[in-house]
Amino acid sequence: MGCDIHAYLEIENPNDRVESIGRVRLGRDYVLFGLMAGVRGDTVLFEPRGLPKNIGWDVERDNWLYVIDEDEVGEEGCCSREQAESWLSCGSTYKDERKMQISDPDAHSHSFLYTNEMILVVDRLEALSKKEGYRPYVAVYAVVAAMKEIDKRGNKARLTFWFDN
Repeated sequence: MGCDIHAYLEIENPNDRVESIGRVRLGRDYVLFGLMAGVRGDTVLFEPRGLPKNIGWDVERDNWLYVIDEDEVGEEGCCSREQAESWLSCGSTYKDERKMQISDPDAHSHSFLYTNEMILVVDRLEALSKKEGYRPYVAVYAVVAAMKEIDKRGNKARLTFWFDN
């Protein structure tokens, strides 16, 4: 079974507001996953931190499944009350006491990295590519370039992410 990343480029504004730029595709790169959060890789730079307390809309929307009536369950991003209750034993949690949203039972290792941390990840990827012939998925370079540009303009970029199996 493969492991995929759900990664979102976000901007922390000086006023503590967070904007989601959107989901970014980083491929299925287990070396990258290991460096970012210890997932499926041998070398770990950062342990998972959980989600930041302030998250943008895209992260908010994609991180939680809506608990709905049985006849509507076919909708993406939704589950039945019965499914939600069964997932509690697998580690899922309700978002709040209203129990209208639940965490995906397949999602794990939620975390986030800032620009300087992603630069360390890319530096390590580069070192591995020279030593072992490993070829990083090229999108990671574009993400780091965008993060640098966001920071240069007085904001703070972060990559918020989690994995699924």
